[in-house]
Amino acid sequence: MLRIVIFAVALFALIAASGCDYEEPREEGVVARVNGEPIYLHELENAYDIQHLGWTADSELTVGRLRSQYGKVLTTLIVQKLVEQELQSRGIAVPPERVNQAEAQVRVDYPKDEFEKILVEEYIDLDAWREHLRASIAKQVFMEEVLRPRITLDYDEIEAYYKAHREEFNRPARIQFALISGPERRMVRDAATLYLEGGDERQLRQAYPRVSLQEMTVRKDRLPSHWQEALESLDPSEASSVTAGQSGFETIILKQRFAAETLDAARAYPIVERILLERKQQTAFEGWLEDKLDNATVLISEHLIPGASEEESLPVRGAEETEPRPYWGEAPERDQPDEERVPESELVPDALDGQNAGADN
Repeated sequence: MLRIVIFAVALFALIAASGCDYEEPREEGVVARVNGEPIYLHELENAYDIQHLGWTADSELTVGRLRSQYGKVLTTLIVQKLVEQELQSRGIAVPPERVNQAEAQVRVDYPKDEFEKILVEEYIDLDAWREHLRASIAKQVFMEEVLRPRITLDYDEIEAYYKAHREEFNRPARIQFALISGPERRMVRDAATLYLEGGDERQLRQAYPRVSLQEMTVRKDRLPSHWQEALESLDPSEASSVTAGQSGFETIILKQRFAAETLDAARAYPIVERILLERKQQTAFEGWLEDKLDNATVLISEHLIPGASEEESLPVRGAEETEPRPYWGEAPERDQPDEERVPESELVPDALDGQNAGADN
């Protein structure tokens, strides 16, 4: 939700950017300046590639749509630059060990050297990916070190929220289980045996590279009927028979059943506290960003300003423009479409689910 708020506020507030007083000659490879500091084309391209990591190429991509997508990524980079400048002005550094820890958490989901291979296949430089990660951590540090001390939250606010949203703290019956799937029946059965003997995801991946392991906690009433039937007859730490699935064979291992319940005020307290703090942080960030953009000089390349038709075809590589266009221009006013905002009603259930998952583990 915070990412969406950052994007929405930045788009709206970029109208305050000023480019008319910029008289320096064009610098090759620069697509924007934030208070004089450049954002380079290669940074924009790297950020775009990282944000679209794993996406299928859009065969119907047009000039207008590509410009819009790059404009959105550039907006994120502008906000990142403002955050970075704020941290620098306050003498706050991003701890390297925190960035290293975040990278380690990402890598744990991949076999050895597999992460680098994926980046190479997507034409993403590892150092660029690390810088993208560092910028993400910088936002977290900014929220914690700069904005969080400004926010107060008392017990009365938490109690009032709980009373007004008591029904949102109903926890339906849930089932925690593991799904093991693969291309061969025997392979799936052997992988399930290893899992039941205490093997974790890394060990399964090393022993059976073609087998997939998914551990999840799902509401009982949202389980597919064939999974419900398989789980009904199982005791904890027991696997179902191997059956044919949509893409090979699969087996389900029951881990734990959770009965329906309603969280009382004491157990709901940390959940409500987190929800209200996130909302207040979002509001504080909006105010900070609006103030910064009101007083900042933000210059962007006119090549990234919307205006071309969504149906305009992509140009042939090597084609030249008949008339040169000015490189710098003012950022246009763009409203945030309503559909890009997350409905307020969806925030609490998501937060509650996240807390439940942590409690279940």
